[in-house]
Amino acid sequence: MAEIRNPNASTPGSGGGGGDMRSTLAFMVLIGVALLAYNYFKPPVPPPPTQQQTQSATQTVGQQTPAAPTAAPAADTAGATPAVVAAAETQTVVENELYKITFSNRGALVKHWILKKYKDSRGNPLDLVNQSASKEFGFPLAIYTYEPALTGELNTALYQASATGTVAAPAGIVFKYAKGPLTVTKTFTFNESYVIDTQVSVERNGQPVRALISWPSGLGDQEEAAQFAASKFAWSTDGKRDSVGAIKSMFSAGVTGNQTFEQPYDYAAAIDLYFAAAFMPAVPSRATVVTLHGTVQAPKDITEANGQKFPSPVVGVAVGDSSGATHTRLFAGPCNLTCWGRYTHPAPRD
Repeated sequence: MAEIRNPNASTPGSGGGGGDMRSTLAFMVLIGVALLAYNYFKPPVPPPPTQQQTQSATQTVGQQTPAAPTAAPAADTAGATPAVVAAAETQTVVENELYKITFSNRGALVKHWILKKYKDSRGNPLDLVNQSASKEFGFPLAIYTYEPALTGELNTALYQASATGTVAAPAGIVFKYAKGPLTVTKTFTFNESYVIDTQVSVERNGQPVRALISWPSGLGDQEEAAQFAASKFAWSTDGKRDSVGAIKSMFSAGVTGNQTFEQPYDYAAAIDLYFAAAFMPAVPSRATVVTLHGTVQAPKDITEANGQKFPSPVVGVAVGDSSGATHTRLFAGPCNLTCWGRYTHPAPRD
């Protein structure tokens, strides 16, 4: 039978010259195409650096690249006090069986001092804070200093309170305020009696500022002119008690308004026929007392809405410590002079 052969296959003895030549040509074509593609797509070679660029690069060797500009650093605040200010006004109510005291953190002041066992002329529980006079002369436990601008700031600032809402006595509340060079702390401690403990510290640039605690605006049972006129400034030094009437004290050479007295006070008080706000310094030998006086228009008879009004004296008092920081107890309640006398001896000592 005849042998069938592939016509493209080389026959034995032919040397395979035609197939090898075609393979070689195809390979050379591929190489040429590759070279053309490389030359077309290769990245351009950057030109050599100029002399100026070379010198600049040489000069920056070993130097740190400057950072991008940033905001100027804050001024050096070494020694400045971090701000301590509340974001909003809040209230703290302290309550026991005898009273219900409402504090505002704006100034760390008392807005209401309700005596649960006593009634006002309308039959409501008596508020020992005289609202009309306080709005004009200041609320209880305001700070008194010898710098009006500072006094205004301390009594309107928003303090941070250690407690808000209602707190049952025995308890304590701390109010703190700090801004710029000022640092202020007011601490109040309550028990089951009418007496509370008060401590006040005001510092400016780390130095104590002479700051007194005050009850500046009379008492809440004073509604008619005669009731204001019956109020007194009362005190005791070395166990000897004395007092002077509101009208007389306004014109007395010895007890003029906003006058400072430094004596060993056992207590200093604003009183009337039935109630008292009496400060009892922790260290009588360092006691500082300022008498506060004002005048309001009070009716002759509160039952007559359009009745005649008379200029009426308002008696207040501020008590501090000559060292600067103040520590005193405060009796606020129904009493005569003998009532709080038992609290004055012995007094706590710093």
